[in-house]
Amino acid sequence: MAKGYVVANIRVTDQDKFEQFSGMAGPIIKKYGGKVLA
Repeated sequence: MAKGYVVANIRVTDQDKFEQFSGMAGPIIKKYGGKVLA
C-alpha cells in the first residue's frame, strides 16, 4: 500500500470533545500501522 501523510491545522473550540476524539483516534491510527509524527 502506498504511504501518505495527513497534515492538519485545527482550532479546538470544545476541549472535552477534542479529548474524547483524540482518545479514540490514537488506537485506530496504531491499529492500521500509522503513527503521529508531532
